[in-house]
Amino acid sequence: MFSFFRKKKKSDDIVEYNPNLIEKFCKDHKKLVATVTKVFQELKKQDVIAIRNSLKSLRLGIIGHFMEEDISLYRYLENYYKDDKNTLKLIMAFETSIKEIQQTVLAFLDKYISDKADYDRIFEARFKNIVTALATRIEAEENNLYTLYIK
Repeated sequence: MFSFFRKKKKSDDIVEYNPNLIEKFCKDHKKLVATVTKVFQELKKQDVIAIRNSLKSLRLGIIGHFMEEDISLYRYLENYYKDDKNTLKLIMAFETSIKEIQQTVLAFLDKYISDKADYDRIFEARFKNIVTALATRIEAEENNLYTLYIK
């Protein structure tokens, strides 16, 4: 009768392989890069409204991407490599690292999405640092983590 009260079986947490997942993630990365590029162009024009809107768009894109990675990629990899301690350790390191980056990036974006935010040289320098961290992360994911995603 009240099946939603039953304890979830471990098998319910297993995520199926999706042959299009990595391609989708790489497309997400390109969209994020395009949005970052747009912010830099808007900075040159000092178009405050456009900068803020692009930062909001960047925030939504990042949140969506991180959530999907967490649900579709990390759960799959953790299950697939559950018996390979070295690979599992690498996956867990990636997962921990991305959560730290996520907190930093979202805190930054939350601060600068505000109507009171200034898009001055301090913003630009901090934004460049955030972008560098994300670019490094994207490269590491595409060259290392994504190669582990196999059927």
